[in-house]
Amino acid sequence: MASKKLYKCIVVGVGGIGSGSLYWLSKLSQRIPKSGEILGIEQFRLGHDNGSSQDISRIIRYMYHDTPYIKLAPGSYETWDELENESGIKVVTRTGGLFFTPKDGGHVDVVDEYANAMTAEHVPFERWDGAAIHKKYPQFNVKNKDVVGLYQKDSGFVNAGLGNAVHTQLARKHGAEILENTKVTKVAKEGDYLRVSTSNGDYAAENLIVACGAWNNDILQHFGMQVSITVTQEQVSYFGTPNIREFLPDRFPVWICHSTHHDYYGIPINPGCSTGVKIGADASGNVCTAHTRNFELNPERLEATVKFMQEYIPRGYGPMLYTKTCLYELTPDRHFILDNLSCKGLPNVHVFMGCGHGFKYASVIGKIFAQLVLNGKTEYPLSDCFRIDRPALQMMQAKGNIMFGKKAQLPPVSR
Repeated sequence: MASKKLYKCIVVGVGGIGSGSLYWLSKLSQRIPKSGEILGIEQFRLGHDNGSSQDISRIIRYMYHDTPYIKLAPGSYETWDELENESGIKVVTRTGGLFFTPKDGGHVDVVDEYANAMTAEHVPFERWDGAAIHKKYPQFNVKNKDVVGLYQKDSGFVNAGLGNAVHTQLARKHGAEILENTKVTKVAKEGDYLRVSTSNGDYAAENLIVACGAWNNDILQHFGMQVSITVTQEQVSYFGTPNIREFLPDRFPVWICHSTHHDYYGIPINPGCSTGVKIGADASGNVCTAHTRNFELNPERLEATVKFMQEYIPRGYGPMLYTKTCLYELTPDRHFILDNLSCKGLPNVHVFMGCGHGFKYASVIGKIFAQLVLNGKTEYPLSDCFRIDRPALQMMQAKGNIMFGKKAQLPPVSR
């Protein structure tokens, strides 16, 4: 094959999932003699904020409404721990996590879904009413509100940008190569290998990992395939509370509120990175594509988050420090795509799509892909709801490949 080099695996997209995959592929391949070399290809510079995998804090938790994600959570914590142990850099901060909803919003059943899923997986949690929430966290103005909630002690946040940087730096230490500012223009099967053509030349691989988020369909089209996604431009804002001490990680949790209008979520101050309290509205952004998005602040969404803070977390409100935008790529059922393309006769092509709640799993999914590439199996549980050929995606593909429009109304799976 006329190409620069034959790689064991090429990873397309070096954001959260791609950087995690490069780290674990390069680390685990050292244990396998002559396993082959690893290459990552990123269309932008490393650390860019065009996609879904940056910022200084993303929620990590066991508290989920669906057991497949709870089953992956132990591996998520373990793999971040391994990264921290090798690098000496703290990436995860545990704060405890709160999920609550007003009873008059008609969403109390969602609390039960979370509780039932955690009970099924033996995850300890506590049920709190407004008075109990206020007693533990008086920053929440819920003492006299009719709310119901759950508390889980192990929740916290991952420094996303830092985690990506540590993954890529250690991947290079373990021998991985990474090309920045390199766009993939074509992927073709040639014999037993895959030719990956780019703006900087052609490369060959035995295996391919597609981890491009909102750009995944740009790569999948080369295999005659598109997946059903809605891309949205989301935003988060950081407010400069005058009560800084009350909103540090040892005094304030990560939180999610399932409300009537939006599913809000928030994260305490990440010391050393920002003095701002973070808040966002989950899956509330404008529909776009990876190619048509912009970076402009949506004033209506900002106003909604301000009103929420003023009502529920008034001591956290202050001058807006900054707002950041990012992209969600949402499947119709909002479940991950974590699968290979065996349905297209390509078991050596692996694909991930995080649906707006994937970053917490970036390291463990990287390890899953590495194990599948190097060993043909993984120690971690993979649910059928992650399959790329599942009925929800097949149904939408039959109607025209890509879904644009109204998003599925599902329990919050906020970042």
